[in-house]
Amino acid sequence: MPRQPQPLKRKRGVILSSWGLQRLQEAQERLEMETNRGDRYTLEKLSLLTGLSTRSISKVRSCKEVVDRQTLENVFLAFHLTLIPDDYIQPEVEAIDEPQPVIPIQQDWGEALDVSTFYGRRKELSTLKQWILPDNCRLVGILGIGGIGKTALSVKLAEQIQDQFAYVIWRSLRNAPPLETLLGELISFLSQGQDAKADMGKLIEYLRNSRCLVILDNLETIFQTGDRAGYYRPGYENYGELLRLIAETRHQSCLVLTSREKPAELAQFEGIALAVRAFYLSGSLETAQALIGKTGLKGSDPQKQQLCDRYSCNPLAIRLVSTSIQDLFDGEIEAFLTQATTVSMAFAAYWISSSIASRP
Repeated sequence: MPRQPQPLKRKRGVILSSWGLQRLQEAQERLEMETNRGDRYTLEKLSLLTGLSTRSISKVRSCKEVVDRQTLENVFLAFHLTLIPDDYIQPEVEAIDEPQPVIPIQQDWGEALDVSTFYGRRKELSTLKQWILPDNCRLVGILGIGGIGKTALSVKLAEQIQDQFAYVIWRSLRNAPPLETLLGELISFLSQGQDAKADMGKLIEYLRNSRCLVILDNLETIFQTGDRAGYYRPGYENYGELLRLIAETRHQSCLVLTSREKPAELAQFEGIALAVRAFYLSGSLETAQALIGKTGLKGSDPQKQQLCDRYSCNPLAIRLVSTSIQDLFDGEIEAFLTQATTVSMAFAAYWISSSIASRP
């Protein structure tokens, strides 16, 4: 007699909520800083800490395969946490196994750069993506001097992770818009034109209800200069309140800002184990060398290396000096390095630094 197929058994279990995953990640990072010099634990190390198999740990962290509640308790206990009801959910198995509908992505790129030609920065992009996606950071600052490539990096980053967000909006603050103007634009976009009231609480509500990626470029334009660098210009202090709200309030979105100056709110709340982090962008040798190759300058690899080093691999500085080398030295790097007098080199350095200071 043929064997009758048995009905599928319905598996019961729980998975981490986004809140629980965030708590667990932050606790793990704190322990890694205290006991492992900040290096990430391997699956094998996590297995030793929790007493669970590497397979069970992978299931917990994936938030897709159900586990029993005791497994979650063991994991949380290993990181000195007590499991609470907000840390997990009991989903329907069918909802996990079946493909989820794709939410249409709403995008507004404003005056974002065209980064179809983009060189290097793989490590930087990898770190930022880790912070924003698995680590669920709410506020991320990309900081660095003028011309170093903050704007281009922010656009490339947004392009690479855009499919993880329901809304993506990129805005430049180069013209220092009042906060009310910016809030009106953001809320109008996130409400799909149904609301335009400039209200911080309303913005936080949208950031809670949908996964949004907001990028604000050139934040330094709303800061004072000189001895007061890092302090807001009169009339722009409410930007600080917005950053504080986004940093402190629980939501599922991320604000990425670029700036030459570090805002006080970023300094106050940042931490490797927290949802607020600052990334300091320096020159990229790979990017600088690619730019030199694109401009067609002639020279040996050591000469190109020397040119990159002389301008700290600053992409804008490399582009500007490459133009000078083409015009004055027929594209010969060696001639520029050897024939340029101290005075002309000083002038070139002054001209480049002035150009960088006036650009984002």
